[in-house]
Amino acid sequence: MITSTLVHLIFFIGVSYELNNGLGRTPQMGWNSWNHFHRNISEKIIRQTVDAIVVTGLAAVGYQYVYLSLNTLDAGFKTCAGQPGSLGYETIDANTYTSWNVDYLKYDNYNTDGTIPEVRYPIMRDTLNASG
Repeated sequence: MITSTLVHLIFFIGVSYELNNGLGRTPQMGWNSWNHFHRNISEKIIRQTVDAIVVTGLAAVGYQYVYLSLNTLDAGFKTCAGQPGSLGYETIDANTYTSWNVDYLKYDNYNTDGTIPEVRYPIMRDTLNASG
């Protein structure tokens, strides 16, 4: 049993990777509108959600994001909703998000050119990291 546990632990240590940039020390601590409401959100729903995060004590333990998901911010040519994606415009988009003081990015992987995410995502990541 101990040998099996050690083998698994060594395996996972060997394949884990992280950037030592001070970010992502916890899982995303927040709520995403897409899973329940899809694109059918309103100010009332968002205000009720924020209130619920506070009243239930989630805010006190670190939940800080309310993400409005409207099929945007994709790494491909288009988003699920057919809006322009970031493929080929990663640097421009990352600089735009920085100018808007965005502190959380949910970056989907739809309508791509077949390039694997491990190649495409670092472009956005590195530009965001360089922006401060």
